[in-house]
Amino acid sequence: MQRSPIIGQFIVICAGERDSEELSRIRADHELKVLQASKEVRKKQIEEATENLESINRSKSITEARRDYYKNLKFMNEGR
Repeated sequence: MQRSPIIGQFIVICAGERDSEELSRIRADHELKVLQASKEVRKKQIEEATENLESINRSKSITEARRDYYKNLKFMNEGR
């Protein structure tokens, strides 16, 4: 008669271990997905920063060309 409670406890323990293993698997899958999403975000940030740098360099070149143009321009009032 004492076997029934022992068997019941054993079933509860086994079910708990199975649930624990399932939770660990779910947690690991979730963590992997979060890490992959973070990696994608970092890649997009690098792409955006690269595009911004290229834009800044183009703007700098245009500004330097404009500066050089006006620097070498002879003004009408220069001799006065």
